[in-house]
Amino acid sequence: GKSDCILIRADDKTILMDTGENDDFPCIQSALAGYGITAIDCLILTHYDNDHIGTAARILAEYPIGEVYMPDYIRASSLYRKLADRLDVTDTVTHRLWGEDVEFDLGCVHLWINATALPGHERGKTLGSDVDNTDAEENNFSLITHLTFGDVSILFCGDAEGERMNEYMPLWQARGLSTVTLCKIPHHGVSADKGELAALDILRPRFCVVHTDARTSVTGAMVTKMRALFAAPYYTCDGTVAFSSDGRDWNI
Repeated sequence: GKSDCILIRADDKTILMDTGENDDFPCIQSALAGYGITAIDCLILTHYDNDHIGTAARILAEYPIGEVYMPDYIRASSLYRKLADRLDVTDTVTHRLWGEDVEFDLGCVHLWINATALPGHERGKTLGSDVDNTDAEENNFSLITHLTFGDVSILFCGDAEGERMNEYMPLWQARGLSTVTLCKIPHHGVSADKGELAALDILRPRFCVVHTDARTSVTGAMVTKMRALFAAPYYTCDGTVAFSSDGRDWNI
């Protein structure tokens, strides 16, 4: 549905990106158990909207986690406070990112995590709350992660708005990158402003995944753009999307 929780399995390594809503723990726990996963090597929290950190504190309490990557701002919400409190009492290595890139390998998979350096997005800022959950500025704090595995690449955009995508795409192009196999569409496909649409023109994904509770929630502009790029769309309102690859071929 319209929340984010992405499980990445690479050989014997496990990456979890975002943690769904606060009632999604049984679903996440069941999925991890189904793969025999008892520990998480890397937890990436793209930003602190409730539909991205819903079960983060519970997961930190229930699973050994190697490292956590998260943006360096504060959200005035009960779920963020639970997350911060849990991090205070855990030995997990935590990286709060602002205006920097982090790159590392987990076996066969390479990750490049980019954090915003947009003007006005200073480190440690407090914004967003349970009362007002419509602040685009918070979405623009989203960590953007590029994953490569052989000839396959995936871009995870969090809830980035057009301003954030405009910041990121020149960095992506400067690396000589030309396309992605799969793109996790930013912000559930609900905004689709010019920056987001222009990014897709550059990325030219073969597949797109939209985290949404209904196809009708996705803007016509986004649907039209995916169709124009011949990018096959997958919607989480239809169920869990599973993508697998050997680094050359893939199945979705």
